Amino acid sequence: RRHPLYFSQVVNGISVIGSGYNVAVTNDGSIYFVSGDYYPDVNIDTKPSFSSNSIIELIKKDLDTIQNLKIDNPELFIFPEGLNSEIKFRIVYVTTVRADKPLTALKYTIDANSGEVLSKDELINSENKTMPGTTELIIFLCIAALPIVGIIGIVATIVILTKRKK
Repeated sequence: RRHPLYFSQVVNGISVIGSGYNVAVTNDGSIYFVSGDYYPDVNIDTKPSFSSNSIIELIKKDLDTIQNLKIDNPELFIFPEGLNSEIKFRIVYVTTVRADKPLTALKYTIDANSGEVLSKDELINSENKTMPGTTELIIFLCIAALPIVGIIGIVATIVILTKRKK
């Protein structure tokens, strides 16, 4: 049996996006495999110019037409940009924003020093208002539940969910 471990690269208490190592260790303590990435020269001031509260206010202004926003507490990360020797680092806030009407789920990445929105990714499929991967999750859950509810229960669940989507 293997035990997965993950080690993320952290600089001054802030994780570096996309950097870390996956390690699988066997029961006897042997290392089965190691894979990952590491940035050796992360030279960046990790003190942000904007507070997390300021970032929340920026998001509220950006989404001023949407009521009842639920904004997760923005988390600081170090964001590498570029390729090979041209890599530069930014300190960024990442947070998720949700609302019921209209149905909204967004992931924001915002520069912690300039307040620039680097990305605003939709987490809901805008055509049918479902989360990405919903079909795959339903299929997985159906397969996992097969021994418990039997094939008839699984087929009934899929028919109900399919009709609900239309």
